[in-house]
Amino acid sequence: MPSLPLPANIPPSSTPKRPLLLHIITALHTGGAEKMLAQLSWQQSEVYDLHVAVLKDINTLQDQFAPSTNFHFLGPQWSWQRQLQELYIRLQPFCIHTHLGHADLYGM
Repeated sequence: MPSLPLPANIPPSSTPKRPLLLHIITALHTGGAEKMLAQLSWQQSEVYDLHVAVLKDINTLQDQFAPSTNFHFLGPQWSWQRQLQELYIRLQPFCIHTHLGHADLYGM
């Protein structure tokens, strides 16, 4: 598969070896958005340091993601906001992409 271009909005002086891209999704069950993200991971992992934060501990698709994908399974719902804030600080992603309603809400 062809490689995706690096984003043009990152200054060369601050560009890490591979920019870190964080996806946030509600769960990894066999739904359409989850399958799309699994397929997308194969292309994006060629260019980005790819991380996926999963809000609910439902995991039936992890083996369909690119092997270099890093997963972060969050705990109970009452701690999602705090855990995501800590993840943002620790990872310092250049881009955060949310999928589905809960991820959109908590990913803000």
